[in-house]
Amino acid sequence: IALLGGLTTITTTQIANSSPDQNDTGSNSSSGSSSITTSATVATGHYTTPQTINFTSSVSGGEVKCTTDGNDPTNATPTWSATHIWALAGATIKCGTFVNGTLSGSIQSYTYSYSPFKSGQTTSYATGDDGATQNGVARSYTDNGNGTVTDNSTGLLWQKCSRGQNNDSTCSGTATTTNWTDAGNYCSSLSLGGKTWKLPTSMEFETLPSYGVYNPSINTTFFPNTSGNYYWSSTTFTPNTSKAWGVYFGLGDVGNIDKTSNNYVRCISSSNSNRLSIYIDNSDGTITDKSNGLIWQKCSIGLSGTNCESGSASTSIWTVSVTTCSGLSLASRSWRLPSVLELSSLMDKSLSSFPNINISFFPATGSNVYWSSTTSPSDSANGFGVHFSSSFVGQGVKSTSRLTRCVSGP
Repeated sequence: IALLGGLTTITTTQIANSSPDQNDTGSNSSSGSSSITTSATVATGHYTTPQTINFTSSVSGGEVKCTTDGNDPTNATPTWSATHIWALAGATIKCGTFVNGTLSGSIQSYTYSYSPFKSGQTTSYATGDDGATQNGVARSYTDNGNGTVTDNSTGLLWQKCSRGQNNDSTCSGTATTTNWTDAGNYCSSLSLGGKTWKLPTSMEFETLPSYGVYNPSINTTFFPNTSGNYYWSSTTFTPNTSKAWGVYFGLGDVGNIDKTSNNYVRCISSSNSNRLSIYIDNSDGTITDKSNGLIWQKCSIGLSGTNCESGSASTSIWTVSVTTCSGLSLASRSWRLPSVLELSSLMDKSLSSFPNINISFFPATGSNVYWSSTTSPSDSANGFGVHFSSSFVGQGVKSTSRLTRCVSGP
């Protein structure tokens, strides 16, 4: 699966507003027999609850082989195994049934979108803010009783306790820190739950923070004794490869830190690395992200034109940004200021230059913080924002003027 922000041509599928019927067979995307021999256990469409996706064959002895890179499967393609929708959202899945090494019937195409997660904020500080709308997928975890925790909303399997702590119900003991290289070595050599482990990617790690609590900003029922400092991800900061991305669990901030510094470690067992974001320019001043169903304002507030070349990006304090988005008239849609998780989904960490956002779809993105509608749980005078030219997710005083980009849907 390609990195977030990768641009790929995919089979167009209408995004639904409600969960479709089951056993959808997808769309025929190649020549072959008129008989359809593969079917999906989850219908193509948009989802707001966890789904495990599998594909089955109606041919006795048939093996279903699928790709997620847009290419047609061949007999050399691995046989498909059940996969969580979080890892598949945005990708073009092409499946075919192979009998004795030969394609039987037609290759079918499937696409799915999956909403971002709820930020965790439950209190509203302004009409239309994150606490009022509470959009997204609800968090859900399962403690497996063996030192591992399953995130039911992503399908990811986590190490319950931080490196250095005792593998008990409360993660007693003291978590230890290490540099980036040793963190990766620790995870790859970890023996826990009979699984293979690795250092999580930044995208995987950024699914854990809850912005409704702080110090630590994580569900401590399932991840007790978590430090409120930085934890390593495996993702290198591409503008400066001597740094890597990390998550600061004091407040849920995301930033880049020197690989030689010492930080905390929590490992993951996952074959999934990064989801695929695919943007579509709707030619009406809006951009659709097919991975999560969100529809974005193409130009920052204050800009207009095909390439956002007219006007100047305007800044405003947090409360004005909230009301500006609520009152936006664009493409006959209802708009709002995005939550911190919705806004940070636009960050493209594969880029080696700033801004780290796909400027083909979001031209003239400003070199300043963009407001989200999420309020800091530690101080309601502060709100979270994303800086696409300094590469961080953090908080600032709401009375400071920042840039605004609105969102609609899914």
